[in-house]
Parts: sequence; C-alpha cells; structure tokens
Amino acid sequence: MAHTFGEPHSHHTSKLSSSNNPQGCIANSDLEFAGIIAHANVLACHRPLNYDEIWVGCDNTPTVNLTNKGSTTTEKDLAFLLPLQGLLAHHHHNKCCTIPVTGITNLIANI
Repeated sequence: MAHTFGEPHSHHTSKLSSSNNPQGCIANSDLEFAGIIAHANVLACHRPLNYDEIWVGCDNTPTVNLTNKGSTTTEKDLAFLLPLQGLLAHHHHNKCCTIPVTGITNLIANI
C-alpha cells in the first residue's frame, strides 16, 4: 500500500520521543532543525542568495540556539544534521540564522 503525504508510518512514529514513548530516539527538536535546514536549502535552490543571511522564525528554543551556535556536544541525530547545515551553507554561500518567535505573534504554536 502506498503512503500519502502526511500519513504516519509506524516504523517512523515508533522512533518519535514523547511522554508516551520516552525511549524514542527522534525528538521534536530534531525535526524542527531538519525543517530549518530544508527551508534554507529550498530557498537557496530557487533564488540566488550568495553571501546573504537567511532568517527563519522558530518557536523551538533548543533549535534556535543550536542553529545559531552551530555546534553540539551530543552524538545523536543533531550531530549529523549540523555538518549538513554547514555544507549546504558553504555550497550556497549563505548563512542561516533563526530568531525565536513566541507568544501572541506565533498563532500556529498556540493552537
């Protein structure tokens, strides 16, 4: 059976960390960080952004800090995403920065 976009697959959902599944190895911050990397890469592929800064709003504080710091002490998935972010930034000649978006200005996070 083919999966449609957005349909959860049990192989992936079983790896997500949550209060119901604390032994999961994929945290929300991992997904947010992967989304920021994808966002910056899609922008750079569709528009010349040579030597520009890409500013992305994010409501996940650990992801904001990780993206701006550019390093981590963990050996988990985030450690593998950081070099990817650096390679893509080097390839496209840009820098991706995140800004925290919280409170009443971030309506989607409050739903």
